[in-house]
Amino acid sequence: MSSTLERHAVAVGGLLVGEGPAVVIDGRVSLRERHGRADAHEVLRERATRAAPLLVEPLSAADLPAIAALAGAVVVGSSWTRDIPLVRAAAGLGLPVVVERRALGTLEEWLGLADYCA
Repeated sequence: MSSTLERHAVAVGGLLVGEGPAVVIDGRVSLRERHGRADAHEVLRERATRAAPLLVEPLSAADLPAIAALAGAVVVGSSWTRDIPLVRAAAGLGLPVVVERRALGTLEEWLGLADYCA
């Protein structure tokens, strides 16, 4: 890897994640499930009224402006881990990025994706 990854606490909505006990966030939205049939802004505006921070998995890069405006973090789902331009664009939002590891993905691949985000 080209950089050293360090552990830091990260604010996800109003929660501080990374220091102290584990935090469970129940506010994940996958825009992939809608297969592009719903406007990302509409879906996220409806979900953003809830108290929990919103973690959102984009369908494509077109969803990133809505995610930047309304989400607490972006999720790069395991099926998108090979889409490096999407990973870089998601990291460029300035939000925390949750990278899911593919079932057959190696630890080196997963850490490499984290390095792209850093």
